[in-house]
Amino acid sequence: MRPLPEGIRVARAGSADVSRVRALVEAGLRSYREWAPDFVLTHAPPGRVAQLRALYEGDEAWVLMALEGDEVVGVVSLSPGTAADPEPAPRGTIYLWQMFVAAAWQGRGLAQALLDLLLDEARRRGYERMTLWAAAGAQQARRFYEKEGFTPTGRTQHDDTLGMDLVQYGIELG
Repeated sequence: MRPLPEGIRVARAGSADVSRVRALVEAGLRSYREWAPDFVLTHAPPGRVAQLRALYEGDEAWVLMALEGDEVVGVVSLSPGTAADPEPAPRGTIYLWQMFVAAAWQGRGLAQALLDLLLDEARRRGYERMTLWAAAGAQQARRFYEKEGFTPTGRTQHDDTLGMDLVQYGIELG
């Protein structure tokens, strides 16, 4: 397992952390404008924060925050469903739901360490495979996942909420 960078600690997110995690995720999504200049971040539908709080408190999803002091600088999570694929994953499969690292921490080993922790948690829970959806135009993210052993599954779809095409990746956890 790769170590966390100096000055970073991790903590599992709870319902009180939803707003902080969402702020980091939204900042990551806004960065899509670097390669998709017309991208518009839509507001979450009413009730979404309450849904997230319940999901964070339950045991189905697992959300891990990377913290520098009290600031959330990274997040990685697994879930049995995602907005891109709300149907339950096939038996033995879990979704990498969200993975974002603050720009200041990119390229410093944080994403790799968080991914290692996520893969360990998925294995601990007995999953054999993990899949994720990546924006087709997010070349940096897609290169990262490929370098980490994820391979395209051949599935693609258009996400109306994001207004862009997605590519599915998977990895065997054995």
